[in-house]
Amino acid sequence: MKKKVYVLDTSALIGGFSPATTEIEQVTIEPVLNEVKDEILRSKIDTAVLMKRVKLLNPSLRAVSTIQRKIKRTGDSISKTDVGLLALALDMKRRGKLPEIVTDDYGIQNVAGVLGIPCRAVLTPGIKKLFRWRVVCPACGRKYRRPAIRCEVCGSKLRRVPENLGS
Repeated sequence: MKKKVYVLDTSALIGGFSPATTEIEQVTIEPVLNEVKDEILRSKIDTAVLMKRVKLLNPSLRAVSTIQRKIKRTGDSISKTDVGLLALALDMKRRGKLPEIVTDDYGIQNVAGVLGIPCRAVLTPGIKKLFRWRVVCPACGRKYRRPAIRCEVCGSKLRRVPENLGS
């Protein structure tokens, strides 16, 4: 039987997820902790790390590369910290564990869904469908695969719009 592991995002910790309330293995990356600015919350998280309730790990370069390719596919705007967190979840999956990312971040949830990694939201309902972001001209309808600001045809400012990938 595979062992479940929670991969903790900053939004989960800020949203009230308490590492002390579960016996399930919990992991995260150092940049997630650095994003927590509230001193009281940071103290609680630091205590969980010291008590080994939460392990700080580094994702593999192989997993980071895989995540970067998936992000290009989905078009999500993902921070470097989010890439590391997703890569850590992928590493856990490759090690035979059952990762579940605890996050309210819809971009993380979308990329995780493409990878087949479940997510648990804390304060939000979470995403209902997977999607890819496309850049489209609202005036002439031209679609762009690469990032752009203005339409090459009509000069209108482009917009990002979601395209359904399935559920």
